[in-house]
Amino acid sequence: MRILVIAAALFLLPAPTQADDRIPPVANKIVKRECGGCHMAFQPLLLPQRSWLLLMGNLSDHFGESANLNEGDRREILGYLTGGSADVTLSKAGVKIMRNVKTDETPLRITGLPHWQRKHKGGDYALMMKATKAKSNADCVSCHQDADNGNYDDDHGHDDDDERKKKNN
Repeated sequence: MRILVIAAALFLLPAPTQADDRIPPVANKIVKRECGGCHMAFQPLLLPQRSWLLLMGNLSDHFGESANLNEGDRREILGYLTGGSADVTLSKAGVKIMRNVKTDETPLRITGLPHWQRKHKGGDYALMMKATKAKSNADCVSCHQDADNGNYDDDHGHDDDDERKKKNN
């Protein structure tokens, strides 16, 4: 009986969203419609929960624009983003994204994360931005054509895994 109870308890534990480095694509229709209407609908895994809470708590000034929503949509989007955020999921990608993010900091921009900055530094990045005619650092699909689906591996010259790069040298 004790084994059955333990097995049942383990079954109820949250499972990792991904066992690898993939970032799940946005699956929520309201997020796709409301967020994707102005910019790429960013995957929840790209920011910590506290960042999504802060961003969704001040939609009247969303990077200088009003992004106000009806309360039902706002709550659904907030739940979706916070439930899949980098520090809530158990995925390898979430752990990598959260690496070097201080617990007392609340990054408001994906481009402000240490992980993003490490992946997008140097002259190659500047050349790539120019060659792809990216509108901004947040224009992920200019360089990562399948970013909407959570695939950031097609990145034209970046090695997506710094540790693997070091091992091969």
